[in-house]
Amino acid sequence: MMTRGAQEEPLLLAFENRGFLTGAIARPSSVTGKQYGNVSKEYFKALHSVLTGERSAPSAAADLEKELIRITGFKTKIPVSTRAPSR
Repeated sequence: MMTRGAQEEPLLLAFENRGFLTGAIARPSSVTGKQYGNVSKEYFKALHSVLTGERSAPSAAADLEKELIRITGFKTKIPVSTRAPSR
């Protein structure tokens, strides 16, 4: 679902009408609301620690997940693309 401001943008509306935005994922700011600044800061810190060689990517990602849960209160779930097919 697009915001009212986005619906007023002719280019975005054209993309939506042609199906280009089907399955689009919401921006983190629309999901995290007032916590967006904290979430963004934690992503930055985790990425920086990996790029500088301070931490391994799996370790940084695991700690980032824990921190994002603490900040947002969201629960973890298995991404749809990694679930076993239903029978």
